[in-house]
Amino acid sequence: MFKKLIFIAVALATISCNNSNDFFITGNVSGLKKGKLYLQQVDDTTLITLDSVEINGDPEFAFEARIKEPQVLYINLDKKDGSDYDDRILFFAEPGEMTLTTSLKNFERQAAITGSENQLKLDEYQKMIIKFNGQNLDLIKKILRHSSRKTKIR
Repeated sequence: MFKKLIFIAVALATISCNNSNDFFITGNVSGLKKGKLYLQQVDDTTLITLDSVEINGDPEFAFEARIKEPQVLYINLDKKDGSDYDDRILFFAEPGEMTLTTSLKNFERQAAITGSENQLKLDEYQKMIIKFNGQNLDLIKKILRHSSRKTKIR
């Protein structure tokens, strides 16, 4: 009897541990009538597709994946506009449920992701990087203006 009880406890612990790594993301891409969305991860500099969904009329989607630990994933929209730069949303996935809302017109820029504490930190980081890049460009402009003035004086 004791061995059966231990076996049941170990089986329940294993099942509960496995479920804790499930990752779900649902969302809506307003304006998207037809297309394909991919859930992807980078593995050794290669994008690997974990899941995909075909959109045909209804702009809502859902992805499910098993992840070992919190990590950066991408949602890629396959659209034929000649640009790969605005078709991929980077986000910080962690076990549990997340939600993404965006639009077809501003797919990457309008993305709003909820359900991840790490995503909030990633958003803060990206805003800070944009701020520092702007300041860096301002400094470069000042240096270039200053150096061009010195050249004209000589």
